[in-house]
Amino acid sequence: MIRSFVRILSCALILCLPVAATATIINPPGYAADDGSTAFSPEANAYFFEAFDPLPTIGITTSFGFYRVADPSTKITVFDAADQAAPDQIAWANFPFGGVFDVDAGVGQSLFAPGFGPVGFFLQLDVGGALLTIFSDPALNAGFDLMATFPDLATPGAYMLGVETGDGSGSLVTVYLATISGFRAIPEPMTAALVVLALGLGAGLGRRRSASAGSR
Repeated sequence: MIRSFVRILSCALILCLPVAATATIINPPGYAADDGSTAFSPEANAYFFEAFDPLPTIGITTSFGFYRVADPSTKITVFDAADQAAPDQIAWANFPFGGVFDVDAGVGQSLFAPGFGPVGFFLQLDVGGALLTIFSDPALNAGFDLMATFPDLATPGAYMLGVETGDGSGSLVTVYLATISGFRAIPEPMTAALVVLALGLGAGLGRRRSASAGSR
């Protein structure tokens, strides 16, 4: 029965079954409703707590972290398969230094370039060797909004992130919850402008390199 459910959920996770266009997770007590944020500006120090991850119980391992808005392929892991059971569920990121520290294990988790810039969040699922990544930006999920962001009513810069997807029967199910602090949500128009600026700078540098090479 578990294997059958895994196959059904796998199908739902790769969006072969209809799911809602927007995340519908109800905000938990103490948090505001989903504000639709897709990108965030990190402070010097940020903290993460993995609050809910039932997927390993059905054979699906997960990896949670953040990615560079200007380049979603640049993903930094905060929690991996080894962090899916207590007490390995607390992490700290130092953005000026460029590293993620596993607080429970007392070891470094990931390194990244300092000054990482605006970030989004991702949840990667390994379903029998098939990888699926769900992003906070719906544009990276074929237009589906599968991650909700709930502002903490008591703590500025803190949020709960909730990820949902189809359960194989046409309904939606919450598959992951994490709390984060030390971030400021970036308004959507500004996020788009940052991406365009990054792409423009990249294209400009490429043209400059080409012109420089051609003049030699």
